[in-house]
Amino acid sequence: MFLCDGIWQPRKSQQKTVQAYNELKEALMSEIARKEFEDAHKRQITENDARRIRTRVEEAQRNPTRAGIRWPFELMQNAHDAGPRDSDDLVKIKFTFKNNELVVSHTGKPFTAQDLAALLSGGSNKGLDDDKTTGRFGTGFLATHALSTHVDVCGVMKTETEGHERFHIELDRGGNEEAIAKNIEQANEAIRKAKPLHESCIANMPT
Repeated sequence: MFLCDGIWQPRKSQQKTVQAYNELKEALMSEIARKEFEDAHKRQITENDARRIRTRVEEAQRNPTRAGIRWPFELMQNAHDAGPRDSDDLVKIKFTFKNNELVVSHTGKPFTAQDLAALLSGGSNKGLDDDKTTGRFGTGFLATHALSTHVDVCGVMKTETEGHERFHIELDRGGNEEAIAKNIEQANEAIRKAKPLHESCIANMPT
C-alpha cells in the first residue's frame, strides 16, 4: 500500500491480485448459480410430471368402467405404434393372467430413449407434427393404473449407437405427488443400470 493524495492505494501487484480474485469469484458464482438453476429446473419438471401423473391416475380410478374398457386398447395401441421388427410382418401381443398378476408382452420394435422418457413422465413421445401415430406411452397409458398403481416394466431399449440394452423399472403411482416424484427418480436410476444385450438375444425376446 502507498499514500496518494491522502488516500491509501494498493500497489500494482496488489491490484492484479484483487482483480484476479474478483474475476475468479465471479466465475465461481456463475458456475454455482448455473448449477442451482439446473437442479431447480430439473426438480420443477419432475414435480410437474408427478402432478400430471397423479391427476390422471385419480381420474382413471374415479371412472373404473371407462378406464376398464380403455386400458387394453391403450396397451395394444402402444404395441401397434412401435410397429413390427425388421424380421417380422406383424406385431404379436399376449395377455397372460396368472396368480392375480397380468403380464402383457408383444413382439414390436424395442423401446427408444424417447419412449422411456414418455413412460416416466406420463407424457407422450409423439412429435409436434407427427400424424402417423397417436403417441406411445402418453396419458392414455396411465389408464392401466385403474388396475394397479404398481406396474413393473421389463423391456429392451435400442440405442442409436450402442445396440440393445435390457432394463427393468418399477412404476409406483399410488402415493402423493412427492412419492410419485421420488419414484420417477428411482426409475431413472434403474434405467441407468440397463444391461447390454447381444444381438442374438433379441430375436425371441418380447419387448
